[in-house]
Amino acid sequence: MEAATKNDSVISHPDFLGDSFHIQTQVRLVFGCGKLTSLGRLATELRGRRVLLVTDRGIVEAGHVHHAVASLEQANLEVSVFDQVCENPTTADVSACVAAAQSHGADILVGLGGGSSMDTAKGCNFILTNGGEMKDYWGVGKASKPMLPLIAIPTTAGTGSECQSFALIADEKTHQKNGLRGSQGGGCHRYPGPRTDTLATSPSDCLHGGGRLVSCPRIGSKPEAKSL
Repeated sequence: MEAATKNDSVISHPDFLGDSFHIQTQVRLVFGCGKLTSLGRLATELRGRRVLLVTDRGIVEAGHVHHAVASLEQANLEVSVFDQVCENPTTADVSACVAAAQSHGADILVGLGGGSSMDTAKGCNFILTNGGEMKDYWGVGKASKPMLPLIAIPTTAGTGSECQSFALIADEKTHQKNGLRGSQGGGCHRYPGPRTDTLATSPSDCLHGGGRLVSCPRIGSKPEAKSL
């Protein structure tokens, strides 16, 4: 295995894609089967004590939230679960998440699920730490105050929200989606990557379809509808 260091970034190249690997650039990525069990340790490294876990009911029913909470509690962290995330989250969804974070006194956020859960957690981070409304942060670098540490754990191969600080939140009234991004500096956002066995139970057509949907725009072709 080779490692290259450039501008304080370390990139490891595994001999086989299925191997575990660790990449640290502006975003910390921890990848490997069963890595969800390290969630408590990672949260502790970020000096978190009161965790708000942001997710949806489907992820709760699938059992992934149970494993995440167990890891956090084993690290002696106080955990509250916000499981009201909706598909294509709106400003109202973010506001509800902010209220849950304030009630719990959260000092670290965990987004567990698809892009909607992770984006809701990111949107919550802006308002929780910097105040105002979601519209105040449309665009790039609008947050002036430090943000809470945020850990994102994807349960689908079709997102990528865990690898960057952008989020898409729809306006509750107009339903227009708007993008926002915080500063990458200062360690405000750190994301452990996918617990691969959360994908192992998905239908193969779903996994392969998600991969094609992400890959096809990059190679200039369109996925066939029947394959998705």
